Amino acid sequence: MGFTASGAPDRWARKSAWGAFSKVAGQLWVTSLWTGLLLIIYRSRPDTDAPECTDSTLRYRRFLATYSRALLVLVTLVNVSVLPPRPACSFL
Repeated sequence: MGFTASGAPDRWARKSAWGAFSKVAGQLWVTSLWTGLLLIIYRSRPDTDAPECTDSTLRYRRFLATYSRALLVLVTLVNVSVLPPRPACSFL
């Protein structure tokens, strides 16, 4: 969209399908990539110590839960950062 000196719109810019949906495709790619990595991590075998089997397993489960939450927060922040900015309020 083009604007005049007074701020009124005067024309529309052309947009391709890729230009319109590239952000959505990027968000889907990032989300699916990290979801796949989380599934691989969940399916992996834990590295536990034989003498301290119970404590080692509990530490691994806590680590897995914390790591999963951190990755989900990271993916959420990446997706939020791609959103368009909010328009400024003209009445303030």
